[in-house]
Amino acid sequence: MATTVTLDQIRDQIVTLIRALSPTTIAHRRFDLVPDDQVLREFAAKAGESLRVFEVLAASDANGATTAFSHDARQTIQDLAIQIAYPRAAGAYGRNDLRDLERIMREDAAQIRAAVFSPANALDGQITRSVVIRTPIRSGPVWFQTLTVTVEFTEAQILAT
Repeated sequence: MATTVTLDQIRDQIVTLIRALSPTTIAHRRFDLVPDDQVLREFAAKAGESLRVFEVLAASDANGATTAFSHDARQTIQDLAIQIAYPRAAGAYGRNDLRDLERIMREDAAQIRAAVFSPANALDGQITRSVVIRTPIRSGPVWFQTLTVTVEFTEAQILAT
């Protein structure tokens, strides 16, 4: 029998990895998951203290790439989006405020990519195929950094008889 894992387990593992990181700049402001009853963009816009608040969501349906692995398991490829909020606040990031904010976003994204892409951090039955850092969204009072994670995993299946 193949080792199986669920998309929810993979998502929870990614959340745990990100929460465990110690940012290199403004280290006292750790990464934190947006509350379950909130949408990140709305939460970040109204919460002044939303630095490094993040969410992990399925970015698409399984990419149409689900194949039978065995009678009780299938291989699935899925994209996940990690989005992190960075409020623009005068003087919050350093002397060169917006350049410093961009630098912090790049540092954080690189740190998250390294943690999520590391084979040592994958669950049994999971392969992280890629982690892509997207161009930040730099508009309005909150900027957002997005990473797209493509995972391949073996999930249980029940065959209809």
